[in-house]
Amino acid sequence: MTNIDLIFIGAGAISLLAGIVCAFVAARSENRLAAIEDTPTSSAADVEAIYRRNGAYGQACEVAGAIECDYSLNGPLTGEPCAAYSYMQAWEDWGPAQMWERRYSHDGLVRRNGGTDFDDRRVPTFWVRDASGRIMVDPVNAELDLQEVDERYDVTTSSFGGGERRVRHVERALLLGQVYVLGYLAEREGRPVIQRHPSDPSKQFLISYRSEQKLLGAHRLRSYGYYFAAGIAGSLGVLLLLWRLVISRGRI
Repeated sequence: MTNIDLIFIGAGAISLLAGIVCAFVAARSENRLAAIEDTPTSSAADVEAIYRRNGAYGQACEVAGAIECDYSLNGPLTGEPCAAYSYMQAWEDWGPAQMWERRYSHDGLVRRNGGTDFDDRRVPTFWVRDASGRIMVDPVNAELDLQEVDERYDVTTSSFGGGERRVRHVERALLLGQVYVLGYLAEREGRPVIQRHPSDPSKQFLISYRSEQKLLGAHRLRSYGYYFAAGIAGSLGVLLLLWRLVISRGRI
């Protein structure tokens, strides 16, 4: 077996592995899609009635409406009031290139250092209000589908040494507007609350700025895309492996 054979076999194995990973991601997206489709949307009054009737602890609940907070957060970039936000700051320090570095430089500068800082915050609880009333939501350990509300890119030039710092800021938030929640019924201080599943952390607990229909469309597109990628990568991997193995065996 030659080095060329090994390269093609390695490429085939990597491609096959990539196909398996894509198939796993697609299946996970389909599970999320099924969880959204299988849970009927309830009004706040419906959830209250279920709770009063039998408690239904751990029952899946899906609600949609307007966010109400006892107090809100403010986005670090926009200052917009929100129930949750995620702020990312990616920074790079660039300095003058030395003589031996100039062939790799950009505008006479080379990257010296860099990093990424994150700040994620959410209110302890909020309410979802619809025409029938409101229901409390505890967002701890929820998967937050946040809206990108601002992105900025700053460059600060150092007055000493000719270097500069390049910073990318991204703010995503759950603004005080419409919200979709898929969670599980529990009790707090004698009233119902929607939160994560009490015993199974793998159960879908989702809070999104998008409507149910838009979420379904996004998950379908994601699932189809990853299944397509899995088919292409997996088929290519199998073909490469079989082709080189057949060629190698023919040389024996």
